[in-house]
Amino acid sequence: MRIRRRAKTGIINKILNKPARSLAKRGNLSASDFLTAPSYEAQKNKKLIKECRVTINSLAKENKLEIIKQKRPGKLSGKAVTIVFPFSFFGPQNRSSRLGEQSTLTNFLIEALYSIETLGYKTYLIDDRNEAEKQTTEILRLSYHTYGKKPEVLHYKVADLPDYVVLDNCGYSGWSSLTSFEEEPLNKIASEDATEWYEEFKSLIFESKISKYEQNDTLDFKTPTNKYVFVALQMRGDSTQKLANVDMLDMLSMIAENFSDEDVEVVVKRHPLCTDTETAELLESLSSSGLITTSNQSIHSLIRSCEAVFTINSGVGSEALAYLKPVYVFGSCDYQFATHMITTKQDLYVHTHPIKLPKTELTIKKFLYYYRNIYLIDVKKEAAQVKIAQRIKEEAAAL
Repeated sequence: MRIRRRAKTGIINKILNKPARSLAKRGNLSASDFLTAPSYEAQKNKKLIKECRVTINSLAKENKLEIIKQKRPGKLSGKAVTIVFPFSFFGPQNRSSRLGEQSTLTNFLIEALYSIETLGYKTYLIDDRNEAEKQTTEILRLSYHTYGKKPEVLHYKVADLPDYVVLDNCGYSGWSSLTSFEEEPLNKIASEDATEWYEEFKSLIFESKISKYEQNDTLDFKTPTNKYVFVALQMRGDSTQKLANVDMLDMLSMIAENFSDEDVEVVVKRHPLCTDTETAELLESLSSSGLITTSNQSIHSLIRSCEAVFTINSGVGSEALAYLKPVYVFGSCDYQFATHMITTKQDLYVHTHPIKLPKTELTIKKFLYYYRNIYLIDVKKEAAQVKIAQRIKEEAAAL
């Protein structure tokens, strides 16, 4: 499946839909819907947003749900689960790159609402900008894009691929409970089950080339003449960079230096949303010196033919595991069990001479099985409601 790259977001969506976005953020969903102009960004997930709105209205009529619009809500009544959700996703998005996240989060919200209903609790829905201190009447809080081990809080966030969500009592990425993962749970997974699932998952990835961000797959990929490693850069201001062992630009310099005297090319892809000046300057400098080659190709093309993948803690690293590529991370992340963790130049040299997998192929397949089927929640699967309800029950029981 080839992905057609869209033009930049149009003036209708940027200007005319701005008031609609503002109303959605404040919880005025009907008014937001009335003012929304029919841009691509507004139409893409329209049916899904409508389904979510119908669910919310239905539960509200039965007094099973209440939308909290004020920044400092008063005391809530009755036993309930509060979902802190970005209301902005109820309205038209300001750029097309957010549409995948909008779809995943909206599907998650629908499944979470039904899960909470089956448990017999009321739901309070509050915008993430208005999140207040926990109320004593709450059973639990589902908190968006947050982290930290806190009593009665489950953190959720879109994962590395569309339709997958992290729901964890510690957080996401390097704050996830998976950072302390050990091999024992993998012993309970039959090798045949892991291998069979992996082959199906690999075929899906290879054929559909799905990714969190839209990929440039319109040009034929020209494989470098030499062997090459792939470096996936991130947004320097991203919260996950707090978990880096070294600064991202220092990482890139270290990798370029590590392979400078070898017959291995360093191919670098900048994050599609990155506008950082220092990043641009370093890429230009290293490229001019012949130490790296920059590319805007699809990450799937870049991963498929490379010798290894390097990143701080990007989701590209977990995607690369599907190709059974050696992955080198320079910061904490939820898939670090199946990677080489690098903290110094010496670490980098030792673990790249030679380049090799950090675990056996079977162990990585089992970890991927655990990661995709047990840890993450696929909001498109029938088991999503059951898994969300189970996480809520487990966390509530631990109080």
